[in-house]
Amino acid sequence: MMALKHSNIPVLPLILLALLCGVLVGGHLIPLEVKQHLLSISLLLKSILLLVLPFIIFIYIFSCLTSFEGNVFLFIGLLMAAVCFSNFLSTMIAYGLSQGGLPTIAGDVFAIKGHLDPAWSVSLPSLISNEWALCLGFASGVIFSFYPRPWVIKLSEKGKTAATLFLDKFFIPLIPLFILGFLLKMESEGILWQLVKTYFPILGLLIGFYACYILFLYWIAACYKIQTMFLYIRRMLPAGFTGFSAMSSAAAMPLTIKGAEANTGRPELVKAIIPATVSIHLIGDSIGIPILGIAILLTFGYPIPDFSTFIIFVGYFILAKFAIAAVPGGGIIVMLPVLEKHLGFTPDMLALITALYLLFDPFFTFTNVMGNGAFAVIVSRFFKKGK
Repeated sequence: MMALKHSNIPVLPLILLALLCGVLVGGHLIPLEVKQHLLSISLLLKSILLLVLPFIIFIYIFSCLTSFEGNVFLFIGLLMAAVCFSNFLSTMIAYGLSQGGLPTIAGDVFAIKGHLDPAWSVSLPSLISNEWALCLGFASGVIFSFYPRPWVIKLSEKGKTAATLFLDKFFIPLIPLFILGFLLKMESEGILWQLVKTYFPILGLLIGFYACYILFLYWIAACYKIQTMFLYIRRMLPAGFTGFSAMSSAAAMPLTIKGAEANTGRPELVKAIIPATVSIHLIGDSIGIPILGIAILLTFGYPIPDFSTFIIFVGYFILAKFAIAAVPGGGIIVMLPVLEKHLGFTPDMLALITALYLLFDPFFTFTNVMGNGAFAVIVSRFFKKGK
């Protein structure tokens, strides 16, 4: 299968939407044996991903932290603290929104009418837990940012290249096949149409909240001046629409820098802030993934997580953001083990949130890019005052 390249049209969501429509209309015509083999392939791809994921998490965190030099640790430390606070705030706002809005939208528990078993299964060993990969990546990244070694940096870049190749050339192109088996399973169980009716209204809820939150952030960035707020937003819209079409904050980075420079008048700070945070400051993901996750829990008959459970999830969720790969779907891929362990997601639920994330990813990425523009203005003003 050919790799899915970035273009002016978000190709992957269109493919998944066509796949969804095809299964809804003609899934019942596919022979049972074919469905079972396709489900087996989906489970195999999931096992391969979970086997490789600890390495991907480690190498992306390590590479991210070692790219910062120790002699600018104060600046980087404050910047990372601001990123973590913003992601934490966005995630907790999503939790609050879920408490009020989601039970009415996603409150119906699906009645399963059938069952589909895989034709075969392959069990792959787990070499290291994702939590250990997170901790080791952070610890070693901080150490080698202070005591850099050329061979370590070179090895880190090779590892990052290998991880990106695995995602970009192997797993991302196979995502439609990964999703297909689980779509057929949900179609066989009679819940696929119920899922469609449930989750597309949630997209409307997300878009509305995204718009309000972006306006709020730019209102703060503009020092509470409405006219200035809309000027800042207008300057950032080209970057936002680029992120929407490419499903990549990194692809929109040149325009994000340009818009933020115009809004701050401090190009030297913007050129340090945006590249350092473009893949880790993701308010669209911070709001969207928890809301989708809680909606899925509700529709599969689970309660909304209590506050203590959700706080533990948020901690790992924020740490995992440092390991996100700059590829379509990278925002959800590294979150799958966090959702599985800390929110109790089953394989069906993991496949569903992956499919929904990729369908909604253009809107998530638009919000990420616009959020990065506001973040750059607010943080640059903070450093200006602290200077």
